Amino acid sequence: MRITISRTIAAGQVALALLIVACAWLGLRAAEQGTQQLRALYEERVVPLRHLKTISDAYAVFGGDASHKVRNANWGWTDGEASVRKAQAEIAEGWRAYLSRPVEEERRPFVAAVQGRMQSAYVLTRDTLSALVARNID
Repeated sequence: MRITISRTIAAGQVALALLIVACAWLGLRAAEQGTQQLRALYEERVVPLRHLKTISDAYAVFGGDASHKVRNANWGWTDGEASVRKAQAEIAEGWRAYLSRPVEEERRPFVAAVQGRMQSAYVLTRDTLSALVARNID
């Protein structure tokens, strides 16, 4: 078999095509891995932070803000009561959702500390609701 210019060019084109296919396959594989890593980051970091933000907003907006609006006569008693009840429901649901996910070992002491503080916050929220139900502004 003789090596001719046409065979050399054909072999070069085949080699180039194989290199292009290999580069495309490596690029797709890298994109897949990046997507998986990004998804894992989202699931492990962003979703739990959203649960914590929901809890924080429920305490601030639906709990504390409602009591201030009732005190300032911007809201009626029933509006304040409904808002605090909504806060209690969202706090319970957000915390349940947060704890339903695996908690990393280094975060467990923080979770335990938050649970202790949530007990005192629960008492304050319950007392606020009791005051709103009793129509007691003091």
